Amino acid sequence: MPGKAQETGPETPFRHKALAALLAFVGGGLGWHRLYLGLPGWWVPPLAVAACVPWLRGDPAWFQSPAFFVAMVPVVIGFVEAIVIALTPDDRFDARFNAASPRRNRSRWDAVLVAIATMIVGSIITLTVIVLVVQTLVESRRPAGGRVGQGIGQSIGESRGGGEGGG
Repeated sequence: MPGKAQETGPETPFRHKALAALLAFVGGGLGWHRLYLGLPGWWVPPLAVAACVPWLRGDPAWFQSPAFFVAMVPVVIGFVEAIVIALTPDDRFDARFNAASPRRNRSRWDAVLVAIATMIVGSIITLTVIVLVVQTLVESRRPAGGRVGQGIGQSIGESRGGGEGGG
């Protein structure tokens, strides 16, 4: 009956929680999980990454380019979203993404394994990006031809030398 179909609304496709978490882990920087879950603004992460690509091409130090750090923001956010999705209780996930579907998620180890893999790989990549950011900032503030900490060592040496030579 047409009236009954209108009351229940169109049936939405069933969305697997572990698959959504896996898509966020693998393609979070490109918004794959957001597209799969039907979230608005799924196109923002790939747009941010694509906008940075022209500045990375041909740069021998691409990993120290500001464009690289901007492109890594959606990737890191994708890792965080993968963990959040994987650790969301099934009932809460189904209420948000499978409300009109008769099927329900019954995730077990699949979501846990995705969360563990995301924690391992995501933390390594995130810490690497943080180290590169700090290294780039330190190197940009260093005097030309100098070493990091050279000014501190010289001032300590001068204070020692000045005290010994003067007395």
